[in-house]
Amino acid sequence: MSIKNPPDVNHSNKGLAGSSDGSMSELVTLLGIEFSLADFAENARSRWRKRFQGEEHSLRDWLLLAVPDSVGIEAIDKALRKAERKVRNGSLAGVLDLHLSCSEIADVGAETLALGEVASVYFLAELIQAEPRLAWELVLRVAESMQQPIDLADEDPLRFFCSAVEIPLIISAVLRRLERGHALGSEAIITFGVFLERFFDSNGWLAPQYLPQIGPLTVAILRARHLIKLSKHPVPEKIQERFEWIGRQFMRMLKSDGQVALVDGWVGDPELLVKAIQKVTKDPGDSAVAGFILKNGNKPKSERQLPESCDFSGDAQIGVLRSSWRRKSPKIALANVEGGIEVEIGAAWSLFRGDNSPRISIDGEAVEFGTGDFSLNFWESNEDVAVLELERHWQDRLTWQRQWLLSRRGELAIVSDTFLLADSAGLIEYECPFPYAEGTTALSETETREIYLVRDEKIVALAIPLSLGEWKNDRSGNNFLAESDRLLLNQRGRGRGLYSAVAIDFNPQRTKRPRTWRRLTVAEHLQIVNDDVAVAFRLQLGNEQWLAYRSLAPVGNRTFLGQNVYCDFCFGSFSESGDLVKQVEIE
Repeated sequence: MSIKNPPDVNHSNKGLAGSSDGSMSELVTLLGIEFSLADFAENARSRWRKRFQGEEHSLRDWLLLAVPDSVGIEAIDKALRKAERKVRNGSLAGVLDLHLSCSEIADVGAETLALGEVASVYFLAELIQAEPRLAWELVLRVAESMQQPIDLADEDPLRFFCSAVEIPLIISAVLRRLERGHALGSEAIITFGVFLERFFDSNGWLAPQYLPQIGPLTVAILRARHLIKLSKHPVPEKIQERFEWIGRQFMRMLKSDGQVALVDGWVGDPELLVKAIQKVTKDPGDSAVAGFILKNGNKPKSERQLPESCDFSGDAQIGVLRSSWRRKSPKIALANVEGGIEVEIGAAWSLFRGDNSPRISIDGEAVEFGTGDFSLNFWESNEDVAVLELERHWQDRLTWQRQWLLSRRGELAIVSDTFLLADSAGLIEYECPFPYAEGTTALSETETREIYLVRDEKIVALAIPLSLGEWKNDRSGNNFLAESDRLLLNQRGRGRGLYSAVAIDFNPQRTKRPRTWRRLTVAEHLQIVNDDVAVAFRLQLGNEQWLAYRSLAPVGNRTFLGQNVYCDFCFGSFSESGDLVKQVEIE
């Protein structure tokens, strides 16, 4: 489909097609005007993918293909044909209220809506060459009518963004030489800024409750940023700052299979979307990261050139711990969803996915922590480990501290919970589920408590209940069980505190080697302390060994295994000579 010059309105709009800066060409490729409706609705996937075998791909190709395969093509085709009939009959409003047509169709989700909004530009482009100059007055009026007072209370960010930001920016880019077209874009940019402040934190993290829309939202935001460039509008600093981080956080959330952590179902083609992030942001860090994420990417010579792969947002209550940017590296994604802990843990394969919140009772009384935010206790990411610790409280009686530790070189993670009673000692009963990700199953050892994690009938990882005894016959009453849909850790203890931990070995080869773990004796002033004062553990996997220590009482000068510590927590590994190399210490 070719595009003619838009009509000359009062001789002030010469259009973009004849401009020397190539803006119309960019707009055409960005919005996919060259494709027919049949291509769009029936043969889009196969034809587009054939085009992507070569090196020359338009920005629009990458963005549009980031829409998920799960989009209901039949439903969107019905909406498109309905809008097309309106346009053919001279109803210009049909091109801009396509989102309403989509919403009237059953089972049309947010992703389909986003695709429909992009498709509506196809019809807008058709109007550009087909309608008389007076049509622009109606186009502007309809677009302006969509700019209602900013109200984000409906909490449907994708639909709001498409209607109040992207469509006005599209029209503004086409009619940027019209005063009202320029004003339309200016208002949309203001709304863009308010939108980003509402749904994203200052570092580009999307609030967890909106994660199902992260793919289409990222795509729409990239398109909008490019449209601002085409319309020659200046980009406010508050938009640019958040925008620069949104693509980076999306790449942090990508798993080895290209899907997004903590999101059920596919959100798009990761290869194309990552390329689009590179294209739009033009950030050297994003390009370096893309070299590792893309299957045939240009990897930098040294990983030291890469941005930090781990990040956590206390505002958004979401974060990712990755051992590196490599596709199959161990990673932990986590989010506070209505007060519960939603996690996804894996490496080359996703192992656990779902609600990892513990259930606990004190002297038989169930503890309900509610739906509030966690406070950040500790966050550190260095070349050896990444450690995140969050905290919540219950009735001023109990403190819960959840910690994730990822040994970046050791291919090992430890997920632990610490419970501290404020007043007197009590019976603390604890249960924590580790739900399997789809495709994960488990096998238990006969006599010891470690559990193998299996994918495609192959052992890929090992889970070890570090806080329990190694042997099942220790008569403690504590258990680590492989159930049909989850691992379940049960632990109980009487005192003023309880520490519980599960270690996950991501190295498939190491799971075949001998392993053992022991609780160590901790002493203070030459006296052995109870488990509700301090605990320490030694873990051996093959020839590699680690040590972890946790204080459950006020910090004291304590010793274990010949080590002297004065801290809340420390973790380290043993060198070949047997010396402990501390990798992190929380004072």
